[in-house]
Amino acid sequence: MSRKRASPRPPKSADNCRDVIGLLGEYMEGALAAALVIRLEEHLANCPPCEGFLQSLRSTRAAVRNLHCDDIPEECRARLRAFLDRELNTGTP
Repeated sequence: MSRKRASPRPPKSADNCRDVIGLLGEYMEGALAAALVIRLEEHLANCPPCEGFLQSLRSTRAAVRNLHCDDIPEECRARLRAFLDRELNTGTP
């Protein structure tokens, strides 16, 4: 029997760095309620480490979008495929 990873529920507040980090994916996708966006942006404006983390996420997403399959060495591609196959077939708790 295959077990799927339970995806953690994102926090519904932006009161501390841990909450903010947990919300950044939804924030970048435009999927947060307006009131939460305001609180999150207030936190980011006053927290250079969280702002830096957000910029790092944005840069990483941009780099991945620009990556072409041909840019990945064959050995790395094979290892990545094997890893993904194991994760999808067995999952981890």
